[in-house]
Amino acid sequence: MKKIKDERLESLNSEVIKEAYYVIISILCLSILIKIYAFNVGFSQVATESVAIILSGAYISVRSAFVGLSEIDSLWNSKKISIIVDIFLGLIIIIATGFENYSKYGEHYTTPLDIHFLAVLGIIFVSSTLFLILIDNIVKSIIKSVNKSGKKRLDRKIDDMDKK
Repeated sequence: MKKIKDERLESLNSEVIKEAYYVIISILCLSILIKIYAFNVGFSQVATESVAIILSGAYISVRSAFVGLSEIDSLWNSKKISIIVDIFLGLIIIIATGFENYSKYGEHYTTPLDIHFLAVLGIIFVSSTLFLILIDNIVKSIIKSVNKSGKKRLDRKIDDMDKK
């Protein structure tokens, strides 16, 4: 005899798992920040945390799309949100790059407002933001197409279950 599960309990279990994922990702991000800024380590020392963050997010996105449960249409389709996030990430990149650049080459600049220093940051900001927008659009279109086929599979599976 098949055991029937209460949907409310399954939903609660999923919520707990989702919260645990967010806690783990937050701890990994905090670990990266502490290692880079407190212990002054290079990227190779935080590569494991970075890979874990990227691969776990990619797995969730791709797996959800394959089974047709991706919620990418609702949140990611908003161009305004995507551009704001990409600009924000571009700002984070230039802040980190600015600190690194000024600490290494500060003797070549007259002040932190030196035109050459600001030009480098401007170029990095524009190029990294445009790169992020490009990657964002590529990833969204791939996940969208995979999600479309996943939704078809999910609909067929639900139809087959309803027929039985």
